[in-house]
Amino acid sequence: MLIGIQIIALVFALFMMYMIFVYYKKGDITRWENIFWQVIWLGFIFLTLFPHSFDFILGTFTITRVLDLAMLLAFMILTILGMINYISQKKLRKQIEKIVKELALKKVDEE
Repeated sequence: MLIGIQIIALVFALFMMYMIFVYYKKGDITRWENIFWQVIWLGFIFLTLFPHSFDFILGTFTITRVLDLAMLLAFMILTILGMINYISQKKLRKQIEKIVKELALKKVDEE
């Protein structure tokens, strides 16, 4: 029987899978990104519906609850995504600065 938090997590995961699909159909993400995120959310659903299937991992790393494992993984993933986002933003800033510099020099040359 599903408890309240499992129902909420299941609805959330299904909503996120739908949103990923919508972004894929709009062309905002590639097919491989779509597959990656769908697999992540399917894993989340599996973890939600069958929390005891991860007991062997919990025992290996002496983690008390499945939720603790999920939180550890979530923090690791958020850290990685934050770093990737920071690096991408930095590259974009450099590209914008280069374009602005080229346009400014071009405008000065025209005058």
